[in-house]
Amino acid sequence: MLERLLRSLTSQGMRRGVLGGSRAWAIVWLAAFVVRRWGIRREEVVYSESLEPGGRLTITHEAQPGKREGRRAGRR
Repeated sequence: MLERLLRSLTSQGMRRGVLGGSRAWAIVWLAAFVVRRWGIRREEVVYSESLEPGGRLTITHEAQPGKREGRRAGRR
């Protein structure tokens, strides 16, 4: 819903402000553009599978090697 509102404000701001010459709508366009571009985090599905009754799913997080360890540190 928020994405839809921002899309509408972006298009109206472009039409009425940037192309139409209204300073207020140009500011609305800029604000909506910035929020759409950098403000909203879009989640993406990385893995999807249905579990059977009694099934188990384990999620782990492994830290990436730092600059001192280098890229090959995880291969040892």
